[in-house]
Amino acid sequence: MKRLFILVPILAIVSLFSCDTVEEEPNYTYRIDSVWWSDPIDGNSDGFPQFERLNFNVHIEENTSQSISGHVYYKLKEASNFSFYAFSEDKRVIGSNEDNYLFVSVGSPNKELQRGTYDFSIEVFQNNQSDIKAEPDSLQLITLSNKQFEQSTNDNTFTLNISWIDQYDRTGDGYYRRASMVIDANNNENVTRYLDAKIYYKRSEELDFQFYKERLDFEINGESDNDTIIIPIGAPNTELEQKEYNQLTHGEYDFRVDLTETGKDNLLAFEDMENPLLSMQKFESEDEDSYYFTVSNLWWSDPTDMDGDLYTSARKIHFDIDVDKQIEQTLYAKIYMRLHEEDPDSTDYNIKYDSTSSFKIFGSAVDPFSTWIGKDTTALDSNKYDILISIYSDSSIDTVDVVEVTMSGFSDSLLTEQNFETASQDSL
Repeated sequence: MKRLFILVPILAIVSLFSCDTVEEEPNYTYRIDSVWWSDPIDGNSDGFPQFERLNFNVHIEENTSQSISGHVYYKLKEASNFSFYAFSEDKRVIGSNEDNYLFVSVGSPNKELQRGTYDFSIEVFQNNQSDIKAEPDSLQLITLSNKQFEQSTNDNTFTLNISWIDQYDRTGDGYYRRASMVIDANNNENVTRYLDAKIYYKRSEELDFQFYKERLDFEINGESDNDTIIIPIGAPNTELEQKEYNQLTHGEYDFRVDLTETGKDNLLAFEDMENPLLSMQKFESEDEDSYYFTVSNLWWSDPTDMDGDLYTSARKIHFDIDVDKQIEQTLYAKIYMRLHEEDPDSTDYNIKYDSTSSFKIFGSAVDPFSTWIGKDTTALDSNKYDILISIYSDSSIDTVDVVEVTMSGFSDSLLTEQNFETASQDSL
């Protein structure tokens, strides 16, 4: 009893200290590494843009990953106090003094500012914490001061409407080999304008855009819907590729469209990955969006040769087609012929003999298809024939016949100098 009495208080004390021990959240070292403005939109070139993007780069000294956001404040130059303007997006950022870029758009879709000169400020917060983690230094405050803005109603305002048409995805994996970007540029003044559009792209996980292509000196008329331009994206045009990483083109891409007046550099409007239609668009190369078919086996069976002269009046040909992806494909065949003795080296198979019904294959499975030559089809007069069999995809996606693979005497001797004759010629 004595021993038990001593142990119980000791255990209670240990338990009490264990429950009260709470690990404090580390106080990480943040700083705003740089601040800059970009993409001013000043349609009437009076020095008072209706829009400009405020960018800032946040560093964390420690090796960590945290979710942060930026709070942007503004005031008229002559005012005493700042007012809240907008949040940046919440962003998961990395430490070890790596670059972490955030931005806030001043102007639409945020609040447009009355014509005047403004000062701005930034506060960086770690999510779920109330204390300020970083603020601009004195040099950065100079960059944030004396910014002129006005509302779009006082500017010459252009807008861009973006859409996509003609997306082509042959393999059905959600990644297009090509699509067409439709750009509808509009102006709030009902006059004719001549504009340039430049398209940029990047992989969604990367930071920097690369130039893709442009359309120069096109005409728009006010807010008309009948002056759109169409920009082909993907194969067979310039394929989207990151050459510096020597990667294949399969990936998700962000696009940016810049609108300028023809012959001038002043930005009139732009759309980028903030527009969902220009964010994380899936593309891949033509090779990746293709099926590759091979002939794994070819043979003849069931010959009918009544007179024993080695000329058959009917024979069944079998072929087994494989595809490089483990999926089902629906195919059909067209059979062409030529007389061997006319020109054995010619590639012109000038007799269209037959088309088969559709048949299905799956990947590299053994699933041959067969069709008769001579029986229940056009009889062949006594002669030596070279045969060409073209395999086509029976797909609603392709609007024209696509030859997937061919078989002929150039690839297999079983299709050259084949002896046939009519049933009456084959009689005993």
